[in-house]
Amino acid sequence: MNEATNLDYEMIILGDFNESANNRKKKRENLLTTTIKQHGLQDIHKCLTTEKDVLDTWRSGEYSFRIDFIFLSEGVFEEIISHEILDIADFKTDHKALTIKIKIKEKLEKR
Repeated sequence: MNEATNLDYEMIILGDFNESANNRKKKRENLLTTTIKQHGLQDIHKCLTTEKDVLDTWRSGEYSFRIDFIFLSEGVFEEIISHEILDIADFKTDHKALTIKIKIKEKLEKR
């Protein structure tokens, strides 16, 4: 991430981080929150929904948390066509699926 930031590359960082980005119970910021802020990344779901519509992505019994994220750099964020959090019943998982559709400006060359 540091190299990408230094080279002014756009970034898409996503996955199951097993950590809440905004755990209000912790007194200090966690590593995830600190790293995301340092690199100027944005949480797509939080940015494009209202606070009351932010969904948890993981559930175990009566507990649920938001531990899956898609973080984007500003240039990528501007190219978002859509995003969704999906319940996928066909897969045996306790997570929801996060999806984004982005517009790519340049054609990628084959190597």
